[in-house]
Amino acid sequence: MEPIETTMEDLKKMMVKRPADSHKGTFGRVLLICGSPGMTGAAVLCAKATLRSGAGLVTAALPVELFPILQTAVPEAMCVDRALIHEGGKATDPAIDINKYDAVAIGCGMGDNRKTFEIIEYVLTEYKGPVVIDADGINSICRFGKEKGEDFFSRHIAGRAAPTVMTPHPGEAGRILEYMDLGGYRDRTREERAKLIAEKTGATVILKGHETLTAPAPLEEGEGKLYINRTGNPGMATGGSGDVLTGVIAALLGGGVAFAKDGKETNETDKPADIARAGVYIHGRAGDLAAEKRGETGMTAMDIVDNLPEAFKEIIGQ
Repeated sequence: MEPIETTMEDLKKMMVKRPADSHKGTFGRVLLICGSPGMTGAAVLCAKATLRSGAGLVTAALPVELFPILQTAVPEAMCVDRALIHEGGKATDPAIDINKYDAVAIGCGMGDNRKTFEIIEYVLTEYKGPVVIDADGINSICRFGKEKGEDFFSRHIAGRAAPTVMTPHPGEAGRILEYMDLGGYRDRTREERAKLIAEKTGATVILKGHETLTAPAPLEEGEGKLYINRTGNPGMATGGSGDVLTGVIAALLGGGVAFAKDGKETNETDKPADIARAGVYIHGRAGDLAAEKRGETGMTAMDIVDNLPEAFKEIIGQ
């Protein structure tokens, strides 16, 4: 089966205007577990992208010493001490309840280390809503996931009631296949890699790169299909672009945009792959708008963020 191209017309059918009686709680509370000393920019980019993608309330969980950076760069976002969310496998402060959030994104700029792995394990065990895993989240799973003698993906993702979306670039996709002893990475096409990772992990998979692919999770409507995205340009090959995509996906999963469901306007959807491919398209379209204004050579990830509102406006009209 050939990959199905996501088009603007597809998104116009899926995404609808905000109701007139909306308030900030209508469009979701999103928790971003991201950033570390030396990589606070990943948290900044992810938070800005989440807000620019319609999320009503955004909270960043990061080390306390990074609060001034985040809150200066993104004054609209709130901060919580990441240590209070997870410490030694248990929440240390009952006031930090991850289940009060409508979506969680984890991994951007956290560092590939044991603590990152422990936080991911805690979130996937305790959190009941949709999760986006990117960057160091994926790398930490692949590095530490086998220490308990079991397949982390099968135990913690395949059985989740809520959707999990993973956003690997080609190198991270190779690590996932190696971790799962699936081998033959170089012998498979990109299409085969995306489908195989979705099948074996239980996640909706966004395989980033030129003409990014989205593979629906097993048992999801559309299983067996593969979606291809043709927005985007070489100017997006710049540090932080992936952090922006994670923010877009997190906002959409959390309800930042109203979706049509069963012919009715609602900010809920039961099709994670549709949300994922919509986010990929919008991310690429924002990159195209940035390239039109600045050229591909001098683009930065923040240029993509700055053009997200215009990309949404083209689709939704607001």
